[in-house]
Amino acid sequence: MSNLERSLIASFRSVLGQDLLVSVSTEPISPSYLTGRERQIMRGFGLARRRTWLVGRAALKPLLQQMSLPPDSSFMQFPHKQISLSHSGNLAIAVGSLDHDLSGLGVDLETVLDLNPRTGRFFLTEAEIEALDGGLKELRLAELWTVKEAIFKSDLRNQHRLLSDYQIIDWPNKSCCGWATSCLAEQTQGNSNCSAGTARFQFCLLNTAIGNVALATRRWRKIHAYEERALAS
Repeated sequence: MSNLERSLIASFRSVLGQDLLVSVSTEPISPSYLTGRERQIMRGFGLARRRTWLVGRAALKPLLQQMSLPPDSSFMQFPHKQISLSHSGNLAIAVGSLDHDLSGLGVDLETVLDLNPRTGRFFLTEAEIEALDGGLKELRLAELWTVKEAIFKSDLRNQHRLLSDYQIIDWPNKSCCGWATSCLAEQTQGNSNCSAGTARFQFCLLNTAIGNVALATRRWRKIHAYEERALAS
């Protein structure tokens, strides 16, 4: 295990209070370590995409071994409730959890540290854009993008959804965890505001030597009586 992987594991434990497995790769895995099904998938990519995919396998396959799962990654489907994978440039990070109570796990790695300010309207909600002048003003757009990507990946039902379908509702500062919710139910009722009572996603952001790393988790939980009353009203 590398020092970077140890540092990420310790940070996730400190900020989120969760024990996670982390595997980082900077080089592609040799095709000789792939299964027949994996090699078949690899042959379907062009040279550039193939290298990115192989770097991802180099991070993912050791993680599967740590989790005592079959090493053939060709059977993996994302989003996955306990495993997530992210690529950026020549880097890849895979994160896994042995906690079966999780109903979603998402990680995102971004080596680009800033974005054009005009891109914010494509992935932020109106409330988040307003917050950039308030509680979120210390954040760069690239950091918010990384967080929203991780939240998106942690939603097992993210098909046909956009990053702007999720809203950060509580995040005091970058050094602590935050909470986010899906805005879809509220938007269908003509209301773009998200309620803190519907929060489902917990996340954190780390500024590391390899770039911004965000991780988000989702858990199943029962709706409390006070939430039922709020929804009924």
